[in-house]
Amino acid sequence: MGGLLLKTHSDYKKLERAYEATQTSLQNQIEGMKQIQQRDAIRREESLDEYRKTLEELTENYEENKHQLEVLKSVNRKKYVGNFTDNQDELIEKIKTLYGFEYVK
Repeated sequence: MGGLLLKTHSDYKKLERAYEATQTSLQNQIEGMKQIQQRDAIRREESLDEYRKTLEELTENYEENKHQLEVLKSVNRKKYVGNFTDNQDELIEKIKTLYGFEYVK
């Protein structure tokens, strides 16, 4: 009976060491996953910041170009209205050249 008790005690100690090794391994895996998650969160935030900055720059450029286009359209409109009243033939030629329209009287 003493041998059985020693064998059971030895088996229990082996199981206990295996359990501790498994616990340590799982804790290490959890810590590794937490570190990966933290790095991913930092990268994600950096990417979002870069996206926001780029979007802001694009929006500013768009608004600036839109304003410049509106000014240019206004200038051209005034020029063409002046040309229409002053020199209709020149305006007709420009429209034909730009848009490929055929002038019909």
